[in-house]
Amino acid sequence: MRALPVLSRAFGLIASAAALVAAAKTAWMRRRLVAQMTGFDDHMLRDIGLTRTDLDAALSVAGFDDPTQRLALRAREARSNRRAAALEQQRWIAMVGDAEAASDAETARRAA
Repeated sequence: MRALPVLSRAFGLIASAAALVAAAKTAWMRRRLVAQMTGFDDHMLRDIGLTRTDLDAALSVAGFDDPTQRLALRAREARSNRRAAALEQQRWIAMVGDAEAASDAETARRAA
């Protein structure tokens, strides 16, 4: 009867080790894919919502960390910033009256 808990624990340790190896392999493969993306030109990167700086930041994470998680986060942040800028410009247009005047007013506000 005592062998059953020992075997159960051994299988649990083996399963944990296998999961760790699988996660490391996945992170390594994704790191290679991100490294291949450094060969993309700036236009291609912009089409997918990334910059060269985003790729460099993703590749700077520790060896077994997944760089694609950082890329996804940076892409979401960039999208959020673009939405916020568009909303701000719409508010300026509504307040000032037209797009050109809103642009001039925004430029003056930032210069002040």
